[in-house]
Amino acid sequence: TPVSQSILNIDGALRKARNDNYTIIVLPRASHALFIEPEVGQPFEWARMAPGYPDLLRAWISQQTQ
Repeated sequence: TPVSQSILNIDGALRKARNDNYTIIVLPRASHALFIEPEVGQPFEWARMAPGYPDLLRAWISQQTQ
């Protein structure tokens, strides 16, 4: 599913459920598993966690538990 369509689907579902406690953040090149994976036709690179994701997750957990 293209990213833009996924955003629309997720946003629509959350609004329909009247959940306004969310922020949609797109991490460039991140898969649904939040990893950066090699692109077809590009030089090999090891899969790795999307840069910034661990910090975003920690910040969100901290905010939600205050």
